[in-house]
Amino acid sequence: MVKFSKEATEWLVDVLKRLDLDAAQLQKLSDDLTDKEFAEAIAENPELVESWKELDKLGVYDAVRKNPEFLKQFDASSRKLYSTHTPSGAMKGIAIGHTYTKHGSHNTKTLIYQAKNGTTPQGQWLDDLAAEDLISKHLDQLGQGARDIPIPDNMKGIGRIFENGTGKILEPTHIRLVPSGSGVSTAYPINETIESLRPLGVYKP
Repeated sequence: MVKFSKEATEWLVDVLKRLDLDAAQLQKLSDDLTDKEFAEAIAENPELVESWKELDKLGVYDAVRKNPEFLKQFDASSRKLYSTHTPSGAMKGIAIGHTYTKHGSHNTKTLIYQAKNGTTPQGQWLDDLAAEDLISKHLDQLGQGARDIPIPDNMKGIGRIFENGTGKILEPTHIRLVPSGSGVSTAYPINETIESLRPLGVYKP
């Protein structure tokens, strides 16, 4: 059991008063606080309970709602603490469409909402700069249209996919590149178990 400091306890009480959780939500929060990593995150920053409440209302998987790292990312997205990535590496000066405005690491809240309430999975980059490098290496394969590029296990941390209807988080198996002139109109991670593949490209390390 994680022990909250006096300051953290008072802060948490203030947050709970402000959020006005009902009895069922308070019981669920109490149950979730038996998870050590989740409790440690709340003890460090009780304001995360606001994101917890929103994710609970959205009806995401328990594992997502209680994931400390995801809670922090969702909270940062809600508060707009990070701006859209502007290419500064391999894709600088090349068309990128809505690769980052929609699928960037800053857009967690919007993407999980779209996936949970929609019919289409939503891919998100977690490392925007690494994504630039990966995309740029495969632009020469887009002469005949969009391509899905298989990625190796050691690249799967570059992004994630929110499953449509559930918000469940999946690892990417491919990245989808949709061409536009000399660049792309969009590029994002996908998972082949929940999305039909387009013509395949060849991965270049």
